[in-house]
Amino acid sequence: MKLLDFLLEQDALGIHPEKIEQEAWNKFGTKVAVLNIDSVGFSRTTKSHGIVHFLTRMAKARDCMSSVLGAMDTISFGYHADNCIAYFDTPQKAVDAVLALQSAVLKSGITLNDSEHYGLCAGIGYGELLYSQTLDGYFGDEMNLASRLGEDTAERDEILLTQNARNALTDGADLRFEARSLEASGALVNYYALKR
Repeated sequence: MKLLDFLLEQDALGIHPEKIEQEAWNKFGTKVAVLNIDSVGFSRTTKSHGIVHFLTRMAKARDCMSSVLGAMDTISFGYHADNCIAYFDTPQKAVDAVLALQSAVLKSGITLNDSEHYGLCAGIGYGELLYSQTLDGYFGDEMNLASRLGEDTAERDEILLTQNARNALTDGADLRFEARSLEASGALVNYYALKR
């Protein structure tokens, strides 16, 4: 049974919401690292060079990124507009993937205009998420935070991690971070920027 079908069925049967919550997590919950990658300069480039110009560059970047992700240990990955979302079993694999993606896109020589290369920024989350086949994805706090960090917060070439993703990184990984915070939906959220 699919997640949304399960939720509708349980609700129609009048099952107590706490019981539905518990059963949903038991049946559809899984621990996963989510990598949300956003391209840099979409609005600016479409304004200066047009949507077809940007989409051509985006298509080249997708080809490049698909080659890299296809060779990595992903659970799955896909695209939505100028974003790529990839899932891994550990945050370390997500960090390794985005570093490889940024390097590959830079080496590809794809440009936005005469002076600016195509760039990627990223948000990484990690924790218990609900998987939905119907909606082709995962749902939960860490998914929301990774999206917020990757799409709304990160600047060109930045890699931002949620507190949970940072805490779950492999011991001994030679990575340095800067602690930061933001307000999201009225709550203070701590996150980390990978320093290079």
